[in-house]
Amino acid sequence: RLPEGRVGLVLGAWDLSTPDGKPIPKAIAHAETYLYTSSDDGKTWQREPKPICAHGVEPDLLALPSGRLLMAIRYQRHKFANDPPDLASPHLLRSDKPPYTKSKQLYSGLVARFTAILYSDDGGNTWTEPRLLTGFDEQTASLVRLSDGTVVLPFGYKTDTRGQRFVISYDEGETWSRTVFQLNADGQYASSIVLTDDTIVTAFHGTKGL
Repeated sequence: RLPEGRVGLVLGAWDLSTPDGKPIPKAIAHAETYLYTSSDDGKTWQREPKPICAHGVEPDLLALPSGRLLMAIRYQRHKFANDPPDLASPHLLRSDKPPYTKSKQLYSGLVARFTAILYSDDGGNTWTEPRLLTGFDEQTASLVRLSDGTVVLPFGYKTDTRGQRFVISYDEGETWSRTVFQLNADGQYASSIVLTDDTIVTAFHGTKGL
C-alpha cells in the first residue's frame, strides 16, 4: 500500500518496439519498470502507468512507514561509454563453457543479471537512479521489513551452484551490509514475506532432483 491510501503495482516490460510498432535495434533495446496505482483498493487502475526506470525487470516494491517506496529490480542493459571496463557480464549463453569464449564475443557489451536498488520519497513521482547492489547472476530479489525497521533483501544467485543469499539495511536502503549471508543452497526466483512475529518465509523454485 502506497501513501494516501493508494495501492501500487510494479511491472517490468521489455521495450522491443517504438510506440508506432517499429522494431527497436537490439543495440538499444531495453527493459522498463512501470508503476500502476489504484485509489479504490484495486477496483480500477490508472490508464497510463508511470515509468520508474529503464533497464529494470522483475521488480519488487516495499512501502516503508516513513512513506519511502523502496524497490529492487533485476538490472540489465548495454554498456555505457563511461562504464568501468570490468563492469560486464562474464557469460550469458547456457551452452557456453569456461573460458566462455562465445559469450564474451557476443555479450561483452552487456551489464546484466544484477540486482539494483532505487527509492522514491514523493509517493512514486520521482525515483533515484538505480544503484547496483549485487554482482553478476545475483538477481530476482525481494524486500521485507522487520518490526524494528531492519530491511532484508533476499536474492537468488547462480554461479557454480544455485541458491539464495541476503543482505540487510538499517537505514531504509541508504546503505547495506558488507556481509552477504547465505540463506539456502538450492533454487532460484525466491519470494519472501514477513509474519507478525518477524519470521521470514521464503518460497523458491527448487532444482534438486531435476
